[in-house]
Amino acid sequence: MNESGARSKTSTPPFTPQLSAASTTTGISTGDEVEFEFGENFPLDARHLNRVHEELEKLNIATDVINKLELQLDEARATFRKIQASWSQKLNELSRKYGSAIAKGRPYYEAKLKERQLREEAQNAAIHFERANSMHAVAKQQVKLTQDSLNRQRTIEPECLEVLNHHIQRVNEAERERLAAEE
Repeated sequence: MNESGARSKTSTPPFTPQLSAASTTTGISTGDEVEFEFGENFPLDARHLNRVHEELEKLNIATDVINKLELQLDEARATFRKIQASWSQKLNELSRKYGSAIAKGRPYYEAKLKERQLREEAQNAAIHFERANSMHAVAKQQVKLTQDSLNRQRTIEPECLEVLNHHIQRVNEAERERLAAEE
C-alpha cells in the first residue's frame, strides 16, 4: 500500500521462459529445455510450455481485473467519505436549528414511552391476578366438595383427610398468589 491507503498496482512484466540452444527452429520437441533466471535447466515439452503460457496470460488478465477493481474501490471510498461528510454537516445544521425544540419535546416522548411500559405492566398484572383469582376459586371449590364428601361418609378414612389437606394447601397457595398479584 502507498501513503494514500491505496494498493500499489502490479506492473511486473509477464514471465516468459527463455528457450535454450537445444531448441529447434521447426518447433519445440519433447527434448527442449527452458532456462530460468536461476540458471537451472528444466526439460519442458510443447504441451507444458503452452500450459505455462496460458496460465501466465490468465494471471496477467487477473492482475488487470484486480487493478480495475482496486480503482473502483478507491473511488467508492472517496464517494462514501464525501457523502458522509455532507450528511454530517446537514445533521449538525439540523441539530443547531432544532436542538431547543428537540430538548423541549424529549420529556414528552420519554413520558409517552414510560406510559406504554406501565400500561403493559398493568395489563400483565391484571392477567396474573385474574389467573390467581380463578385458581383460588377452583381450589376453594375442591375443598368444599371434599368436605361434603367427607360429611356423607360414615367412617372417615385417612386417605380422604390427606386429599382434604392437599386441597387446603392449594387454597392457601392460590390465596398467596392472588395477594401477590393484587399488589
